Amino acid sequence: MNIPPSEQKAELIGEHWSNKEKLSWLMDEYGDKIIRLAYTYVRSHQAAEDITQEVFLKCYEKMHLFRGDSSYKTWLYKITVNKCKDYLKSWSYKNIIFTELFVSFQESFFPAADTQFFTNSVKEEVARKVLSSSEIS
Repeated sequence: MNIPPSEQKAELIGEHWSNKEKLSWLMDEYGDKIIRLAYTYVRSHQAAEDITQEVFLKCYEKMHLFRGDSSYKTWLYKITVNKCKDYLKSWSYKNIIFTELFVSFQESFFPAADTQFFTNSVKEEVARKVLSSSEIS
C-alpha cells in the first residue's frame, strides 16, 4: 500500500507525543492547506485565517477524543468545513454581506460628497433601531 509521505508521518504520531507536540506538527503540516480550504468556502483571507485559528484551537481542545478512525488530515478538514459552514450561517457574515451590498448600492446612486453624510446618518439610524430592539428583548 502506497501511503503519501505526509500520511506516513501522521501515522508515526503516537501516544509518546504531547498534545502540544502533536498540535505543532499538525499546524506545520496542514496549516496552509486548512487556510486554503477555509478560503474556498468563505472567500475572505481574514475570515479564513480566523477560522484556521479556531480549527487548531478546537483540535487542541479535542485531541484526546481523536480515535484514529481517519487521518489527522481528514479530521482537520472536517472541523474546517464545519467551522466554515457555521461562519456562513452566522449573523456577522450576513451583516458583512448586507453592508457591502448596501455600500455598493449607495455609491452607485449618491454623489461622493454626500456619501459620508449619508453613511453616518444610516449608521446612526441602524444603531438606534438595534438598541431599541435589544431593550425590548
